[in-house]
Amino acid sequence: MKTKSRYNEVKAKLIALSQAVKLLVEMGEADTINQALILHYQRQTEQTEFRSFYGWKDVGYKVKKGEHGFPVWSTPKTMHFKKTVEVNGSMEEQEKEVSRFAVAYLFHAGQVEKIENKN
Repeated sequence: MKTKSRYNEVKAKLIALSQAVKLLVEMGEADTINQALILHYQRQTEQTEFRSFYGWKDVGYKVKKGEHGFPVWSTPKTMHFKKTVEVNGSMEEQEKEVSRFAVAYLFHAGQVEKIENKN
């Protein structure tokens, strides 16, 4: 599974970068890890405006072909698992809820172009 392997690689790098920018949160320069990540990307690219793919689409722009996004943490995704366990000699089905953060991507203003109206 090449895709899952790539995702895990990106996630591992994002974890490491999150640890590196955590100091910005501790110093009060950012309120959240995602804000610290964006601040890091702003300094790295000298761009100030970052949005998601659909965030740019909503304001009339499209991401240029071949551009790669900057990873940040998504809102938590909640997953429900059911498993059968033995309780007092009988088998019972229990549900477990787990919340995890996935990787989301942002693009800066230099990576997008205005959508042309085809009238």
